[in-house]
Amino acid sequence: MSDEERKTQEYDAVLGEILRRLRSGDIDIYEWDDWRKENSYEKIDFSDVDLSDTNLDEMNLSGINFSNANLSGSSLNATNFKQANLTNANLSEVNLEFAELKKANLTNANLTKAYLSNTDLEDTVLTDANLHEADLTSTNFFNSNLQRVNLNNAKYVDTNFEKANLSNANFHEAVLDCTNFTKANLTRVNFQDCNLSYLVFEGAKLNEANLDGADIRYTVLDKGCYYDDEIGEHRYELVGE
Repeated sequence: MSDEERKTQEYDAVLGEILRRLRSGDIDIYEWDDWRKENSYEKIDFSDVDLSDTNLDEMNLSGINFSNANLSGSSLNATNFKQANLTNANLSEVNLEFAELKKANLTNANLTKAYLSNTDLEDTVLTDANLHEADLTSTNFFNSNLQRVNLNNAKYVDTNFEKANLSNANFHEAVLDCTNFTKANLTRVNFQDCNLSYLVFEGAKLNEANLDGADIRYTVLDKGCYYDDEIGEHRYELVGE
């Protein structure tokens, strides 16, 4: 066995022990931070691991590879996932309140029924992710990529989608209270049967968006908003009723 192979084997054993302690709650955030600093030159690979129903509150998990990992049901309150790879990860029913996921990759991640209140997802990739019935109260998606995301039946209060790419996203039957779509790309978005009243879409692109059955009374689609003639006519028929 070469020295490099031996070092890799030893590091894998250390990672295995760290995972065991994380699952059991036998490592606090201070010890974890110290270990990360001591091993800052190493790339942490937690792909395919099972950390379901684990308490990882306030942990620094930035830059870690969690692709295909199972974190379902875990408590991730105020956890740092900056630039982490969460591709295909199972995050269903997790608590991510006040968590930091800036520039993380959540492509095809499962966030069904996740609690994302006050979560920062700025500049995050969420293409093809599933956020069905997620709580998105005061969630920040500024400039994020949410193409083809499933957002139906999620809870929206003060949710920020400014400059986000939401093309082909599904909002079916959503009630969007105080949601910000300024300069968002909403091309071919499904807003069928949604409550969009009193929202502002200033500078947004709504080409080919589906507004069948949507309540858009008093909705502002002006000031640089790009939309099809059909959408514009629909809006102006309803304003003021």
